[in-house]
Amino acid sequence: MTEGGIFSASFITYKVQTSGSSIDYEVRRKDADFYFLRKHLLRCFPHIIIPPCPKDQPKLIAERIKRREKYYTRFLQAIARCEELKTNKFLLSFLAEKDLKTFQKVQKEHEKMKEQLKQRPFTDLVTFSGTAKIYVQSGGPSQKFSHQTNDYAESYQILQRAMI
Repeated sequence: MTEGGIFSASFITYKVQTSGSSIDYEVRRKDADFYFLRKHLLRCFPHIIIPPCPKDQPKLIAERIKRREKYYTRFLQAIARCEELKTNKFLLSFLAEKDLKTFQKVQKEHEKMKEQLKQRPFTDLVTFSGTAKIYVQSGGPSQKFSHQTNDYAESYQILQRAMI
């Protein structure tokens, strides 16, 4: 449990450990941080199934807090195993930034980018090595496909949420 200041409330943080290929991460995060991470990854990678976070529980006792820490550790381990997700800058800052206030600044910056991701055209494709440009001939079936891909990705996410 982390104590807030005079004008802020106390909140529970979970200590999670994630081991990568050469680096081990250990940070403390709130429930809301994990939910934000999952939403961010769903927006950035609509074609990858992101594991669910544990559901909110109103009364958290010490035993439940330990269990949630274990669930969140599994959640991060599953994400860290995916080669494509490992390249996400926000995920890396989520895992590496130990200072909670600095991480909150990073989180606010990525929240601003949320609208930019929604408006991202299909021609800006993110790959393992970074961003790649796709050239589409105007007027052809590939242009129609590229315009409908964002709608398809959004409907896929709705179906995925309903299934989970």
